[in-house]
Amino acid sequence: MEELHSLMHSLTPGEWASLQNYLTCFSSHDPEQLKQLQLARILRQAETCPGETFCRNKVYGKINDICFDVLKTRLKEKTLDFLLTDISCDKKQELDEMDYAIVRMKKKSAQFQQLFYSKKRIPLMFYLLDDIIKEAKEYEQYPILIEHLKAKKNLLSFKQGKIEFEKTNKEMEDAAKRLVLYNKAEHYYFEIIMLNEYEGRQNNKKKLSFLQKAIAEIETE
Repeated sequence: MEELHSLMHSLTPGEWASLQNYLTCFSSHDPEQLKQLQLARILRQAETCPGETFCRNKVYGKINDICFDVLKTRLKEKTLDFLLTDISCDKKQELDEMDYAIVRMKKKSAQFQQLFYSKKRIPLMFYLLDDIIKEAKEYEQYPILIEHLKAKKNLLSFKQGKIEFEKTNKEMEDAAKRLVLYNKAEHYYFEIIMLNEYEGRQNNKKKLSFLQKAIAEIETE
């Protein structure tokens, strides 16, 4: 219950209001009788995580109902699905521009994959692909960029002739090089943090020497 309890309490007031609507909008039943909503409210209203026996009894009126495990799973999955929607305006306040862009790109990527595997090659699928690539370049998200350039190369570029095919391949290679440099820079960043954290006596000369070597290595790549 701890996972669900902490998830419910992580929601902003706006998200909580929207989640309640999200849990009920596709049902023809009385919202007050929906067990997912009942469980969500029990957890949201509880300051400390209530026990599973208490929640099971509250929702079903008996302790040993096996449906409760299914209910917990469905509530968790629906809440996570909800967090990927744009129902709540709180997202832009909670996330900085880069984090919000990454969430947006990955959401579009999931939509692209869904269309790719379940539909014919409709124009919207290719629009999504181009949009993801454009945004990944803008925010320098190289893993996302490489994945979708590869999809573009395999789906489109080879049909458009050798020039377009090689152009897309060159973009992939360039993004892969940039990803290597990014990973190196990130690795050295955490190494310098560990020098600060785990070395008893601070040796500024050693840290400066390490930084100079790291920067020189990256510049020569």
